[in-house]
Amino acid sequence: MSNHNQPIPVFVVNLKKREDRRKHIVNEFSGYGEYCVRLVEAIESERGTRGLWETIKKVIRSQAGTNEDFIFICEDDHQFTADYSWDFLGDCIREAMKLDADILLGGISSAKRALPITGALWWVDDFSGFQFTVLFRKFFQVILDAQFEENDAVDHKIASITENKFFVYPFISTQRDFGYSDVTPQNNEEGRVDALFAQTAESILQLSRVNSFYSTPPSPIPEYLVESLNKIALPVYVINLPERRDRLEHILSQFSGRKEFEVTIVEASKHKRGAAGLWASIRRIIQMAEPTEEDLIIICEDDHTFTEHYDSEQFIRNIIEAYFQGTDILVGGACGGFIHAIPVSEKRFWISHFYCTQFIVIYRSLFKRILDEPFDDELLTADGLLSDITSNKQVLFPFISVQRDFGYSDVTSSNNLVKGRVEQMFETGRERLEAIQKAAMKRVRSDYLPPTDTDLTKL
Repeated sequence: MSNHNQPIPVFVVNLKKREDRRKHIVNEFSGYGEYCVRLVEAIESERGTRGLWETIKKVIRSQAGTNEDFIFICEDDHQFTADYSWDFLGDCIREAMKLDADILLGGISSAKRALPITGALWWVDDFSGFQFTVLFRKFFQVILDAQFEENDAVDHKIASITENKFFVYPFISTQRDFGYSDVTPQNNEEGRVDALFAQTAESILQLSRVNSFYSTPPSPIPEYLVESLNKIALPVYVINLPERRDRLEHILSQFSGRKEFEVTIVEASKHKRGAAGLWASIRRIIQMAEPTEEDLIIICEDDHTFTEHYDSEQFIRNIIEAYFQGTDILVGGACGGFIHAIPVSEKRFWISHFYCTQFIVIYRSLFKRILDEPFDDELLTADGLLSDITSNKQVLFPFISVQRDFGYSDVTSSNNLVKGRVEQMFETGRERLEAIQKAAMKRVRSDYLPPTDTDLTKL
């Protein structure tokens, strides 16, 4: 990689009127002899992001007659970090090609559902930051064929049309903060761009630590533990308002014939704000459970519904495995609002936070923290606070629990506005976890795929 024969062209997008950015980017590459900067006059548009999209397409069309495997596209606010080296980037490009990548990003200002794949390559579901990007040829036509809608942004649009998207970590590229942006108006606030990259880098570092913590597969469960739990009934506390007879009948039908559960109906605490009432109910349940010798309890809302993936023996095994991994909360099924999730076993993900408390296992290790935690009745939500007070939370996947849509909600008023909203949220969660699960397979594949024979020194 270091013995490149000629400078590699980098297509830099620049508005003709932005002389400050043009001077910056030419100067930025001046110390790197491996590159040849090719300035591309940006197509102007009332919406800067539309102009950037059309300019990217212009660059791609200009390369239609070549046979190179990839091109570099760069925005004029790109700046190299101290972690950049050509050898490092070249290794990353080779690894990305083995992983069938469509794009490789030098650095990103936000990441949703990122997953480490190899030592330096991370897969990401959604991102922002397109300032230094490797576009692989097999992705060219996909971009050219994509419909760019009125509210689209380039980075999020790119993320939506490919599963094979990766970034380099540590970042080798960030954006210089000029105090204004021609593409992203919200970045006109001085210092915002720097803060976004720093926060994202810190988030990736924390995810790396989480991944490292769970890198060792859980040890086999002693069979006597499974047998002992199979002989007792798991304590389930069901929250229900007395006037909601339809919900009570539903939830009792869910547990009918399931001898592995011992159900206690708990009258829901009432509050003008449903979320505050739910938290009060959860605290009261913990107070009821604390004097017992139970190592865990299950808290259940009256709209919980078992899915076809529920299996009593598998559920008990997962409860035990999660316990030995130091888990405080095991969620039966979560909506799609989470930012990050990492597979920790065949049936479980560590999750950054979760929505929906319709079926959650709470281990004794969390009891005291729940009771001691202050709650702002006007702002907080029960699932949000439970997510915040512990980083040790997991979700079962495929989901064993979803919420039945009764057409109304006593806790989340926004769910009353759109019919089918609850089902759609769970479907989004399922799709996102499936995408992460699929990406995780690349971690296995990368161990045995042969090296690419592409000559990265020639474009």
